Amino acid sequence: MRGSFYLAGGLSGQPWENGPQYEPGDVATLLAAGHEVGCHTYSHLDCATASRNRISLELDRNRNALRECAPNLSLATFAYPYGSVSLSAKRTIQQRFLACRGVEAGVNASAADLGLLKAVGLPSNDQGRDWIAPWLDRAAACKGWLILYGHDVSDSPTSFGCTPYTLSETIAAVRAAGVEVMTLRDAAAQVSGQAAIAA
Repeated sequence: MRGSFYLAGGLSGQPWENGPQYEPGDVATLLAAGHEVGCHTYSHLDCATASRNRISLELDRNRNALRECAPNLSLATFAYPYGSVSLSAKRTIQQRFLACRGVEAGVNASAADLGLLKAVGLPSNDQGRDWIAPWLDRAAACKGWLILYGHDVSDSPTSFGCTPYTLSETIAAVRAAGVEVMTLRDAAAQVSGQAAIAA
C-alpha cells in the first residue's frame, strides 16, 4: 500500500514531539517506493493563528526545502498542522493545492470539501481489526472516501501515533474489505476530475 507523507522542512533531522524526524535522503526513498510526499508548513506552524502572508512564506520555504531533497518534487496536497486552520488561512492554502486534509473525524462523501477533508486518526493503543469496521461500513454505505492518519508508529506512540500491531491489523482489515487504497493526491485527482497541481 502507498501513503501520503506530510513533511515539514524545518523539522528534518531534528528531534520533535514524536522522536527524530525524517532525514533528507528519506524523501527520495519515499518517492521511489511510490508514496506521495505532501506539504506541511515549514516550521509546523499553526495555520489558525498565523497571518496569510506568513503562511504563504512558510509554504514557499517548505516547498524549496523539500525540493532540495527531490528537485522535481510536485506538492499536490497539504495537511494542516494540528488539523487547525482559520477561514482566511484556508482560502490562502486551498488555492495552492489539489486537496487539503484536516483532522475532523468523518467520511468524505458527495459534499466533501477538498479544502478541508475529514480524516480518522489511528488509535494510539493496541487495537485489533474491529476498531475500523464501523468506519469502513460507513464509507461503503455512502460510497465515500475514508482517510486515515497518524504521526508515528512505535511500541510507545504519541497520542497522535499508533503501535505496529494497530497498523498491521488496520491494514489487514482494509485488505479483507477489498477497499481500494490510494494516496491523497491520487484520490483527490480522481474525485475532482483534475490533474495534480504543483505548489
